[in-house]
Amino acid sequence: MPTTSPAGANRRDGKKPGCQAPESREIVILDGVRHGLRAKTALLPFEDPAEFEALKSHLEAELRPCGVRELLAFDGIVHAAWLLQRARIFHTAHTSYLFICTHSRITESLGESSGTIQTLGVMLDEDARGAKTLEYISRMEKRFESAYSSGIRELALLQAARKAPAAEASDSMASTA
Repeated sequence: MPTTSPAGANRRDGKKPGCQAPESREIVILDGVRHGLRAKTALLPFEDPAEFEALKSHLEAELRPCGVRELLAFDGIVHAAWLLQRARIFHTAHTSYLFICTHSRITESLGESSGTIQTLGVMLDEDARGAKTLEYISRMEKRFESAYSSGIRELALLQAARKAPAAEASDSMASTA
């Protein structure tokens, strides 16, 4: 029995489902992005490429990678640093939003202003019972911090290995003289 579904018709006609026009793909590619913490791309469309390049150039000036392996480790460091920065910004924004909403809701229900501690307690309790967004953001921050630290250690090992033969050569020349 022939299928009447669009997917079945596309398969029968040899067409692939989904957006095929490049303009459409650019729009649809970010449909699932809520916060960018799991995005496959380092730079999201609303982020400033100049800020990313500034971070990269500052890290490059400080870490001074040399060679392909060091540059690969350095790229991982830059990506982790950028994602960590994004996570911290999102964490601050989300916490502020939750705090303001919770404070307003408590004030409306009590008819008086609530204290900071009470508002924070209610906010954290509601987050723990609900979406656990703050917990998720904190986990992602730890993951990015770990990736950054790991990349720094890897780069330091690569740089030490690169400098070791040069130090050995200068030591052997000094001992023969």
